[in-house]
Amino acid sequence: MPNTEGLPQQVVEGLMTLYHQDKLHELIQKASALAQLYPGAALVHEIAGAAKLRLGRFEEALANFGEAIRLEPDAPEDYERLALELATNPDRLEALKAKLVSNRLTTPLFDPALFARHIERAFEQVHERRLAGLAPDHIHVV
Repeated sequence: MPNTEGLPQQVVEGLMTLYHQDKLHELIQKASALAQLYPGAALVHEIAGAAKLRLGRFEEALANFGEAIRLEPDAPEDYERLALELATNPDRLEALKAKLVSNRLTTPLFDPALFARHIERAFEQVHERRLAGLAPDHIHVV
């Protein structure tokens, strides 16, 4: 079961009830609010992604599944759901491929020099915190 990160079981059951009652718009609204309250709960993103997928909002569903995977990279369910969706919907797979091709020229992931500068800066910030005697914490690279 995906990480619920403190999410009460009754809340999860409420989301699932909305899903099974086909009240997908209401579910998405509640899931968005819950994602703010429980930012580490992969299950919220997984359920929201499933609802958006049923509504045909593929790009948004993909973003939710991606966030669930980011939060819990060892959870195979999200990868399986995404793979199944792409395998059974060739148009969506082609749309994703086209998006990756267009983003390839404009996003940091595909810019090795920028990525290298960012990772070097991150290492510098971590080292500076250590030299200053500060505890490990989140860093932000710009």
